[in-house]
Formats: sequence, C-alpha cells, structure tokens
Amino acid sequence: MRNTEVMSLICPDCGGRMQMEENGKKAVCPYCGHSVLLQIKDVEQAAYEYHKGKARAEKETEKQKKRAILRKKLMVTGIILLSVIGILLLSPEGRRLVFPRHLDPFQFARISFSGESGNGCIEIKNEAAGDLAGLCFYPDRDRGLQNGDTVRITAEYILGYRWDPAWMDVTVEGLTEAVQTPSQLTEKFLENVETLSRQMIDSSWEEVRAVNPGIAWETEPLRQIFVKADDGNQQRDNYLFDIWRTEVIRDNGEVIVFFQAVSYGDVMQKGDGSIVADFSSARLENWNLGYFYGFGASSTVYGWDTEEALTAELTSLRGYSAVS
Repeated sequence: MRNTEVMSLICPDCGGRMQMEENGKKAVCPYCGHSVLLQIKDVEQAAYEYHKGKARAEKETEKQKKRAILRKKLMVTGIILLSVIGILLLSPEGRRLVFPRHLDPFQFARISFSGESGNGCIEIKNEAAGDLAGLCFYPDRDRGLQNGDTVRITAEYILGYRWDPAWMDVTVEGLTEAVQTPSQLTEKFLENVETLSRQMIDSSWEEVRAVNPGIAWETEPLRQIFVKADDGNQQRDNYLFDIWRTEVIRDNGEVIVFFQAVSYGDVMQKGDGSIVADFSSARLENWNLGYFYGFGASSTVYGWDTEEALTAELTSLRGYSAVS
C-alpha cells in the first residue's frame, strides 16, 4: 500500500474510478485492487466529489426515467389517434366529419315577412330534402320588425357539412305600411272607395225616404281629403275622406244641397303595392237630425251645408294633418 497525495479518485495504475471506504480515509480501485491513503483535505474533497457525483447520477437517472415515460405516453397517444383516424376514415360518418362538404345553406331558405311595419314578423322555411330536411335557420330577432331593418340569420350545424357562408344578413321589406300621401292611392282602390261610398250615401237617403216618400236625390263624387296622424298615439294611422255633393229634391220641387263625406281609416299599402283600408269601419260623417231640414224627427241626415264648412272641419282634426 502506498501513502501518497492524490487530487482525484482515478486509479493511477489502471485508470479506473476508485471507491472510497466508509471511513473516507482510503480509496480502493475495484478493478486492479490498488489503494490510496488520503490526507484529511483529500478525504474532504473526495467526499464532496463523491456526493456531488452521486447526486448528479441520480438526477440523470430520474431524467432518463421521465423521458422513457414520456416516450411511452406519446407512443400510446399516437396509437390511439391513428386508431380513431382509421375508424373515422372507414365509416361514412367519419369521412364526412374529416372531409366536410362545403355548401351554401341559404339556397334552401325561403324567407318571408308579414304584418305591419313596426310590428312585423319573419318566417324562414327550409325547402331542402334528404339529410338536410332537418336544417334550421335562426334569425337574431323575429318580431317587432319594420321595413328597412336588417336581420342576421344563421344556419344550424349539421355533421358532415361546412356552411359557406355561415350567416346571412337580409333587409326587411314588404311589410304593410300606413299610406303617407294620396299619390300612393291606386286607381283600383279609389274605384272600390267610390263604389262603397255611393252605396252608403244612397242607403242613408233610402232611410230618409222611408219617412219622406216624395223625395229624390242625385249625388256625385267631388274629391278626397287625406289626413295622417302626427304621431303613433292616435286611434288610426290615417283617414281618407271621400267627399260627395248631393242634391235632394223634395216633392214640392225644393232642392237642398248637402256636402257629404265617407271616412276610411287605416289606409295601408301592402308588400305587393296594393292599397287596403278598414272598409268595415267606413262611415258617413257629421250626422244631423232630419227635423232641422224638414225630414221629420226620426230621420238622420249626414253632411254639411257648405263645402267650406266640411273642409274646415275635416282638415283640423286634433292629432292629424291634411296631406295634399
């Protein structure tokens, strides 16, 4: 045995790594048996290097274990993914999921609007067949619509399809709107108004003649007065007054002239451009007791004595403005 200073634990004979004994005073080579006595400072240095190397080795071993576990996990995950992809590719549903069909869903949507502007509704019907028969469309709002509003519609997701586009904006149109000016009134509508007005005027004078058999009358249309509501708080959106001139001839030959008006409320323009009104509420305006005109107390006479008086009253209704 040699007693010499050493600066490392490398065997000077064979180059192998020497091992310290437990007392830390001697290092022995496990390969050739060579031993070395260590001085105190060498013992301390060797112990430090020994424990440091041991910790490094343990740390490296732990890293290798973790890398091995990670490789196994990645391998298992890859196998699972490959299996799932294989199953998907083998089934029709899987192929559709992996390779979805690009399609415009709105080619199957039939969109319509109904109701009055300001309180309109949207209706969307799906005209597709087959696996798209259950396709649904969803508007971002479906009530309280008015002409000119924009509604965004989205299509429901269906497996195997990718919508292009996925949503669509539509402009609300075709809702019934209150007529704003007389120029919107159509010839057909005015013909219907004239027919109904004549019937109502004749019917009123028939009732008078039932009490006064000797009278006769002749009536002719003059013009219309159109008024619209100043705001939304009125009972009707507008009124059309159909003005007539009626000459009533008594049995003694006396002629009395009346200016009569039949009112039509809520004159509206539909989406197709046609004009409608609430004909069921049409009425003769300004009733008077027939007694004042010599037709008896049980008779009712409608109208004004002058056209000026008629015009002044009908164009000054509270909450309405006349439109020419």
